[in-house]
Order: sequence, then structure tokens, then C-alpha cells
Amino acid sequence: MREKLEAIQLLKDFSEKSLYENKNIKQLLMYDGVSLWWFVEPMMCFASMYHYYSSQEIIDNVQKPESSTIKKAAVSFLLSNLERSRYCIRKILTDSGHDIHNDSNKKDILFVSYLAFVQKQKDVRLGALRELLKKKYSLHSVYINDMASCDTAKSFIRETKSVLFDAYIDKNIHKKALDAKKKFIKIWNTIKNTNDFRNALIYKEKSYYDKFYDKFDLLFSKLIYETVVHYETSKKIIEITKPRVLVIGCATTIQGKTFVAAARKLSVPSIEIQEGIVDVTSLYYRKKGESKAGNPYPDYFAVYGQSSVEALQKKCNYE
Repeated sequence: MREKLEAIQLLKDFSEKSLYENKNIKQLLMYDGVSLWWFVEPMMCFASMYHYYSSQEIIDNVQKPESSTIKKAAVSFLLSNLERSRYCIRKILTDSGHDIHNDSNKKDILFVSYLAFVQKQKDVRLGALRELLKKKYSLHSVYINDMASCDTAKSFIRETKSVLFDAYIDKNIHKKALDAKKKFIKIWNTIKNTNDFRNALIYKEKSYYDKFYDKFDLLFSKLIYETVVHYETSKKIIEITKPRVLVIGCATTIQGKTFVAAARKLSVPSIEIQEGIVDVTSLYYRKKGESKAGNPYPDYFAVYGQSSVEALQKKCNYE
């Protein structure tokens, strides 16, 4: 717990320090009027960000003596085109035959959940809420394919008449993400070895440069692309479905925060359904005023009970 809190405070302090041309990391990572820093900051604090493996780590895992030449060549090819291949292959494998052009009728609610919540063909976290809302409102449900198998994705999407998030990703979105990655990689190559960057990672007179260097390298080499893909795709979905409100579960992930940011960009109010315990390591346990500084928080936050309300309002200075 103590290490997590120190990591959070270190990164909060870091984000305010000038790194290049009198700009801090939030200013350097501006994209379409919002800082990409707000999306990746939560992942920088925790070891869970390393499920975004680097290309070299994947290559090392297959470049073993027992690996066939064909396998090595195939993996190397896919990883040399990693950004597009990840989405394109997943899109093919999970295709349910849905035509997104049929989604253009205006809906009351855009409902967003995760296939990771699906067990035995049921969304065990938000499925009951989805069915309740469908009885009263016109609803378009989208599921983010984060940790589900291809078979689970296909069958669940068909049965619930939902749409997989990946179905909306197109070549134009890939291009925007690749262009953004190239732009921000140049910034990373400029700042990564400077004294300003090193000094910005000093906390309580101790340097954390070596500890955080790999995380920042992963941020610029991979997370920037992922973030822009999710942000642009979320905007596209909202523009197509024209909802009156966005209802989303767990908006503390890159996928969730980009959806909320896209909704705010397009003047659509958002409601997040709480996922997990609200404590001092939570995204919502933050400095007062961050939302005014540009951090895209949901307009409304539906919590489990009174204890969460008290934690947010009394302990967390929730606005």
C-alpha cells in the first residue's frame, strides 16, 4: 500500500514539472484537446501495466531452440506490424457478422461493458442493469473485448444483440494512432535522457529514473497507440449511435476513460457504474480540482453504497 501511494504521489508531482520547452508531460501529450496523460497515468502506478508486453519480450518467448523457423518468421512478421495486426486479427476471429451501418438510428443510451465480465454467457457485473434499461429505453450495447476468448465473444455478442468494440475500428483510426505515436515518440527521444526528465523523477531526495524509465518507454512505444485507437473508436461509436447518455462500467481503464473523454468531447453526459473498492489507491482518490484541469471524469458516478459515497465526499474531496 505504501509503495502504491508513493508511486501515485510521485507521478502527480512529476506531471506538474517542466520537461521540454517549459511544458509538463500533460501539455506535451495533448491530443484533440485532451491530454493522453490522463488516460495512461493510472496504469503507470501499478505493475498491472506490464500485461502490455513489449514486442521484444514476445519475440524472446518464441525464439527458443525448439521453435520452428516458420513460427519464428510468422511471429516476427506480426510483431513488425504489431499495432494493426493485433486489432485486425482479433477483429477477424471475433467477427459476429454485424453491420455497423445499421447502428445509425439515434438511441437513448449507449451501454458499454467488458467481455471480461462475461461468465457462462452472462454479463455477471452489468447484465441485469442492461436488461432493465432495455425495458424502458432504446439501447445500443457495446462490449470491449479485453480478456475474452474468441468463441465467448462471438456467441455472447450474437445472443445479446450487442456489438464488439473492435467492429468499429477502421484504417483511418489506425492511421491517426500511428501518426500520433510517431509524433510522441519524437518527444520521448528528445526528453528521455535530459536532466529535466531525470530530475522530475526525484521524490523525497531519491531518484526513481531507473525504476520508471521502462514504464515511460512502454507508454510511448505502445500505450500511446492503444489510447488513440480507443479514443478515436469511442468517438466514432458515439457519433454513429447519437446517444442521449453514455452508461459505462469501470471507467478507470484506458478503454473506459477514453470513452468518457469522447463523450465529453461530443457533449454527451456519462454515467459510470462503480467497479471495485474505492480506497486511497483508487483513481477517484485524487487532488481536488483535477477535473477542472482537464482530467475527463464521468458526469455521474453510481456507487455500491453509502460507504463509497462517504469515502468519495469526505475523504477524497470528491467534487
